[in-house]
Amino acid sequence: MFLEHAKRGDFRPLAVEVPFGLPGGVSAYPVDVPGHGQVLLRGRIDRVDVARMGSRAYFRVVDYKSSKNKLDLLEVYYGLSLQLLVYLAVVLEKWNELATGAFALTAGPAERRGDLGRVTPYPAGAVYLPMHDPFIRSDGPLDGAKAWAERKKNLKMAGLLLEDIDVLRLMDSAASGYSDILPVQFTKAGGIGANSQTLAGSDLELLLGYVEHKLSQICADIIAGKIDIRPYRRNRETACTHCEFSPVCTFDVLVEGNEYNTLSNLSKAQIWEEIREIMRGGE
Repeated sequence: MFLEHAKRGDFRPLAVEVPFGLPGGVSAYPVDVPGHGQVLLRGRIDRVDVARMGSRAYFRVVDYKSSKNKLDLLEVYYGLSLQLLVYLAVVLEKWNELATGAFALTAGPAERRGDLGRVTPYPAGAVYLPMHDPFIRSDGPLDGAKAWAERKKNLKMAGLLLEDIDVLRLMDSAASGYSDILPVQFTKAGGIGANSQTLAGSDLELLLGYVEHKLSQICADIIAGKIDIRPYRRNRETACTHCEFSPVCTFDVLVEGNEYNTLSNLSKAQIWEEIREIMRGGE
């Protein structure tokens, strides 16, 4: 699958296993917490890709997963799924350190580290990439080409990409209709289909700003000692479903005072309305 992406696009790995706030990596990511200074985040990014377009460098964050995954906007809104977008924010802030760091890869003449340090950085997106050998179900025999096509469906990237046809074509120059490697639909007129997992540049910037706001809010709650036992519940799913601490947890809805933090199912339009209101200072 790596070769498929390389053959059909111009994005190349700039760095892999990128530590931030850890020894040998880029500096920690600062989060301003009003009244408490800054909290410094640390972590490790699986892969950072880059492609050049004139004086611009477009960065894409790739997070490997052992199974298919998706970026749920509602989970981002509630602060349940921030990691992938935090990685993108780290790259955009630390891009110069990334481009010149000793751990960076040399991804071809156009992206060599010294040259890359003099361009303007832009976000291309943040995606999950499944890393598994999918089992293909079929009612009959499949030849090699059909089997590979079915496998690609299970190894397709998922996440959010910049809604810019030129940048998307730097990721997949060959697809027509639905791309089999990106969460994007290309129209016959040369545009981007409505079913694509893309965001306009202004909306992507707004979402990254909201993620930072949510991080600040979470950090403030931790500093304040907020330790309420209120696992979330969304429809039939709860935070307890896959929790490894269930055997020692004291949460029990039969005990007085124990209750779930039930999340409202907002539409996409409602989520964006809420995010815009919060970022305007309406909260």
